[in-house]
Amino acid sequence: MRDLKRLLVALVTVVGLGLVGATAASAQVQFIASSSGARPIRVEGMTEATGTIVLAANTAGVIVSGSTIACDYGTAVLDCSGAVAFNGGNTSGFLTKSCSGNVVTLSFISNQAFVPGDSLTVSGVRVNANALGTGNNVNVAVTASVPAANQVTNPITLIVFTTLTVATVQAKAITVKFNTE
Repeated sequence: MRDLKRLLVALVTVVGLGLVGATAASAQVQFIASSSGARPIRVEGMTEATGTIVLAANTAGVIVSGSTIACDYGTAVLDCSGAVAFNGGNTSGFLTKSCSGNVVTLSFISNQAFVPGDSLTVSGVRVNANALGTGNNVNVAVTASVPAANQVTNPITLIVFTTLTVATVQAKAITVKFNTE
């Protein structure tokens, strides 16, 4: 009888912890990441606008303050250009954008709830196409980080099915001169 009682207590404890863990995991926000496709940009261009990155929420949850999403363009981002939108509108003060080198960082300054279908878009980021050279693509690597205290309860998951190509560097246009003599 005593062994059965211990087994029952252990089983109830395991099930209880499992339910607590399942409740906490439900706060995870899962995004499907995609791009608008490869926009042609000029090889001689030092500030060429790239295509759009879309992060579409696939699950409901809360992204906590202090979380970041980083978009690495693989070439210099100029003047911290581009726009960030939440469901096609402004970010309502919950998000800031900063740039350093090749990376555009989206920083959450307050908690933000997401439901399936919500989206974050990053568009019009200007890059140095000249540094890449003709025929190369501007591919964006997207990563997310969450404060250590929230990594278990409020993680951000990014699902990327394909390379996020936002631009292709085109060859310099040929100059044709007509002889008017």
